[in-house]
Amino acid sequence: PTVVALSPMFTDDSSLWVGCEDGAVFASEDRGLTWSELTLEVDVPIEQEIQGLVAVSPVDLLAITADHGVLCSFDAGESWDLCDDGIPEQTPQFSSGWGHYRRLAQPPDAPLPVALASWQGLVISGDGETWQESCTLLPTYVRALALSPGWPSDRTIWIGSYGSGLYRSEDAGDTWTVIADELPGLHEIDLAVSPSYPADPFLLLLTNRRIQRSEDGGETWLRPDVPAVEAVHRVVLSPRFAVNGVALA
Repeated sequence: PTVVALSPMFTDDSSLWVGCEDGAVFASEDRGLTWSELTLEVDVPIEQEIQGLVAVSPVDLLAITADHGVLCSFDAGESWDLCDDGIPEQTPQFSSGWGHYRRLAQPPDAPLPVALASWQGLVISGDGETWQESCTLLPTYVRALALSPGWPSDRTIWIGSYGSGLYRSEDAGDTWTVIADELPGLHEIDLAVSPSYPADPFLLLLTNRRIQRSEDGGETWLRPDVPAVEAVHRVVLSPRFAVNGVALA
């Protein structure tokens, strides 16, 4: 398994899915006690490793694969189609190496919108099917991505470029500000936002071999006293972070 997605109605329907390195998707309807395998098959040859998976409804799923596939399912993962309407065509130099699409993200308490980070920038879907380009900052190489837990009243988005800075938009991607100026040359890999943001403006940033923390929404950063980070790709905060302070990497 590489990624996991819970149904937006998980409390009621107990449904979740996992995507795997070999392209398989497994579904569970009983909170993960039993599983059924759903084969990821589309009409074009694509590398199958699933790197991102979100559920925008109990039956509508979005997935990204290791090379260039943005896929959607409207039957809880039983069948899949390419779902890239509105996404700019890939430039060859952005498509080699680790794959083109890097991260899917959605607000913690809302299934939509869904944001998709790629080596060429950021696109956003408001319906889970079509996309609109939302960031044309250069250089791009977007990898880290987060949406405010306060969405939709707070429409803040963060993107971390692989070697070119951390950016914040407070208007759903219309305009952008560079933050973390004191972290030049770092590769932003992942970003976790306090579940109580913006009341609690805490951010936890994972870069190449470093973890950085900010108590003021990214204006200033401190490096915790932890060993060098090796082969870590995600940082996660507890849903009750304001109470228990638990963070995982």
